[in-house]
Amino acid sequence: MWLTGCAASRIQDSTAASSVSGSGKSNPPLAHDFFLRARTMELEGNPKVALGYYRIAFRYDPENRDLCFMLLDRLRESGKIDSAIALGKSCLALAGKPASREYQSVGQAYLRKEDAVSAAEYYREAVALDDDDRDALYVLTGLYEGLGDARYPAALHKLLPLLEYPPHLTDKLLQIFRSRGEIDSIGALLQAAWKKTGQIGYGEELASYYEVRSRSKQLLEVAQQLLEKDSANRSYLLLRAQALKASGMPDSALQAYAELLEKHPSDREARFAYAGLLQEQGRVEEAFLSLKKLVQDFPQSAQYQYALGVSALQTRKPEARAALEKATDLEPAIPDYWARWIYADLVFGEDSVGLSRLSHLPDEGNPGWQTDFFRGLVRVILARLLEPRETPDSTARLDSALARTQRREAAFLFGAALKESPGNRMVLFELGTDLERLGLRDSAMGVFRRLLTIDTLNAVAMNYLGYMLVEDNRDLVYAGALLDRALALDPENPAYLDSKGWWHYRMGNFPAAEVELKKALERMPRDPTVREHLSIIRKLLGEKETVNGADAP
Repeated sequence: MWLTGCAASRIQDSTAASSVSGSGKSNPPLAHDFFLRARTMELEGNPKVALGYYRIAFRYDPENRDLCFMLLDRLRESGKIDSAIALGKSCLALAGKPASREYQSVGQAYLRKEDAVSAAEYYREAVALDDDDRDALYVLTGLYEGLGDARYPAALHKLLPLLEYPPHLTDKLLQIFRSRGEIDSIGALLQAAWKKTGQIGYGEELASYYEVRSRSKQLLEVAQQLLEKDSANRSYLLLRAQALKASGMPDSALQAYAELLEKHPSDREARFAYAGLLQEQGRVEEAFLSLKKLVQDFPQSAQYQYALGVSALQTRKPEARAALEKATDLEPAIPDYWARWIYADLVFGEDSVGLSRLSHLPDEGNPGWQTDFFRGLVRVILARLLEPRETPDSTARLDSALARTQRREAAFLFGAALKESPGNRMVLFELGTDLERLGLRDSAMGVFRRLLTIDTLNAVAMNYLGYMLVEDNRDLVYAGALLDRALALDPENPAYLDSKGWWHYRMGNFPAAEVELKKALERMPRDPTVREHLSIIRKLLGEKETVNGADAP
């Protein structure tokens, strides 16, 4: 073999080096010969000698782009970082089509030098040449994260499908979207990850996403897909039943709950939901029996006692008052329990007993505004129970005069609470809604305007005030702005979508109204107000189309 023995010193001999560089002549065949020798040295485990041969090979063929980058890689691997970087810049200037791996080679040298900013520049060029190169994109994404670069989320978003959505990286992007309030982006990412990987975790997160945003049809679809993976999973069975109910399919939901209870008869969450749905469907006796079993098994549950009392009250069963009293004893700080217990007394003709409780409500250790607020809430809820409803229960006690009295007393108590806690957001909201129900709309609007100057992110208050203005057909520009702000904070809220649709109706934009109302109906398929609004809009659109058709030449 040519050049043996002390090869490294002989290759780096200054005389030999100067004779090669000084010749000024390119000799590709000789360069190839030295390249082969370099490869042989590498295979024999002698990288220092190999580096020398690569140097000589490149001197004989200095325009060879591939050979230049090979030498760059060896210089970097041997720790000669500055030489590698300088050579890399020269390599990129040579004739030939640039490749992603070439820019990565220079970027790797900068990484070895711990120059993240320069490394990112070269990796960015590498990704621009080949955005499917997951290795380059992975490094660039990490560099952006370390540098705090604003391009990090976009790079991570592009990288995830190439890596098939690893959970630790996907969670990072989800956190970014959450911090920015980019709700649609969260859903799109979870959809893509679930579709691509089929990982149970993504399916469960996507189901939660749809459930929170009342996307019942999509929730049902994911629940079915999860069940295909684990047909006996109790959580998935419950999820499907809930989705069927939310999708406006009560009969199918009841069947799904029944099937779940056959497999898991002691599942109290499923039984409670099943009883609630039976109640909604008018199957009161069945609901009562189901709730009675729950109370027998879990007598210390205030929630179950309350539900049993409400169910029993529908048919005036004597258990009603006892169950509601028990619920109140277990959880005395819940105004709904007190209001329903008092209402039960009224239904059974014990008016003096029930109304006397209003003067003896507990303060629960919360003196001052909290006591007034609590007592006001009890009266508001009691008033709601007494007010006439569209489909009143045959056993209900309806009393408009008494309801109005309770609302007036509630307004007084809320006012007293505000004197002790000026600007209290909870009190202002309840006062505003109570005044609206009393028909004092101007006063209610004034309270809500005051509330929104204090609580500028209260989407519920924005929607409430905006919808009142729309109903009254006044100050529609302001109303539209309020509803837009509410939707910006909660873009999929069906109540807000309904309000916005009705605003479009007031503005005469019926097609836009239909779009918003259809979204609302998709999320609240059984809501009578949304159905009524959409029916009106569709009728108007149909009439308009007929007129246009008749006017057509």
